[in-house]
Amino acid sequence: MEQIPSIIALFFMTIISLFAYIKILNIQHTEIKTLKIVIGVVLSALIACGMPMLKTPMPFVRYLIMIFVIAIFSAIATKKKFELAITTIIISMGITYGVVLLSSLISSFFGYVVLGDKNMTLLNNLTSLLSVIFAAAIIFFFFRIKRFRKGIPFLQDIRAGIIGLFISGLIIIVIVSINRGISAKSGPWLIAGTALCVAGIVSWWRRGITLLYRRRVKDRNTQELEKILEEKEIQLHKVQEDKDELAKLIHRDNKILKALSSSLALALASDKESLKPILERVNQLLAERTNIISTDQQWQVQLPTTSNILFNGIMSHMMQKAAEEGIEFNIVETVDISELTQTVIPALQLETLLADIIENAIIATSCSEYKQILIALGTIDGTHELCVYDSGGPFEVQTLTTLGKQCVSTHLHEGGSGIGYMTIFDILRECRASIIITEFEPQPCNFTKSITIRFDGSAEYIVQTYRAETFSADGEDGPRVVSL
Repeated sequence: MEQIPSIIALFFMTIISLFAYIKILNIQHTEIKTLKIVIGVVLSALIACGMPMLKTPMPFVRYLIMIFVIAIFSAIATKKKFELAITTIIISMGITYGVVLLSSLISSFFGYVVLGDKNMTLLNNLTSLLSVIFAAAIIFFFFRIKRFRKGIPFLQDIRAGIIGLFISGLIIIVIVSINRGISAKSGPWLIAGTALCVAGIVSWWRRGITLLYRRRVKDRNTQELEKILEEKEIQLHKVQEDKDELAKLIHRDNKILKALSSSLALALASDKESLKPILERVNQLLAERTNIISTDQQWQVQLPTTSNILFNGIMSHMMQKAAEEGIEFNIVETVDISELTQTVIPALQLETLLADIIENAIIATSCSEYKQILIALGTIDGTHELCVYDSGGPFEVQTLTTLGKQCVSTHLHEGGSGIGYMTIFDILRECRASIIITEFEPQPCNFTKSITIRFDGSAEYIVQTYRAETFSADGEDGPRVVSL
């Protein structure tokens, strides 16, 4: 009878671990049949009843047996590889056991306030049950947080899961040690270590999601750039075909026009009626030339047309300025401008952001050997983004450090003043948008940097760069530097 509360607690802890396993792998409830759920509950009950029986003959091995049995069942029930299943089960059990241990401190406090120290058996039983209830509530609401509700999507990468596996293993070892009995001096240290391990798992989880998000953004940008490159290759092929056709016409006309000139001279010496067929032939040649030129013009870059006349004018003006500097100017638009101006940022502020950022990109790119600018408007995970890529020179470290705080510029001699970024940062602070400046490693015929405005409500200033070691420690108002 004395073991019933611990058996019940172990039963619910196993159920919670299976729930965490499902959430970590982001398995939908529709994918799990009722029969599998019933089998999981029965298996949890058998494990809860069997573990006390193995306490004397196999005090430590019984935990390994429990982990392997649950992992085998989870792999079969969810149709996952055994290596992934056992890694996820250890992480889910580590999270569950760690939260239960920390919850036991809270439940012990409430139990002591209600019962005192008169009935220690009842206090221990109440503590066990309350700690499981608190842990179940904490884990349930933890997976309701937007950042963690999709589980650990990067766990498929074995290297990424090693850290979580290691931390979770430490938690399980601590729990096993506590169950086997510990001294009063080591108890607080083990509990503090468990709390640090739980915090470590959460930190590792958040960092992994951030890195995965950045990798997906990079892959998406690469795909978009490859798509643009393919379109450009098609356009160049078409232009080359038109160029060849035009060369043939010019080659032909160089001979025919001389013959027409001679014919006109002869006709003028006879009568005017003989001029008609010659004029018709000249008109035919002109028509053919006009058709070739018209076809060639259709392959020019087309601006996205919106209902915002000022936006159209700004983009047209910027394209013209880029053309004057010999810069290739492209636009990728996957979100309607009106959607941004109606829900995220006022039209005038968006137009100011666009004008300042693109103008800075033109100034930076005008002195480069490879001249290209790409404007991308779209959404990522429901968050609107404006991104401007350019192949201009890099920022100076001092410029990036004081950007938005002082009127500084890397291109003072080319017309830059730094006032534009002061205005940009004022607008970003007002609409709580983040700015991410990404510097790519120098490569021939490639973009060197990008300026991303992300309307995420965070109002962050982030610098992602391959030369992060050249930056000093972040100041209170400086950028958050991330190494690429």
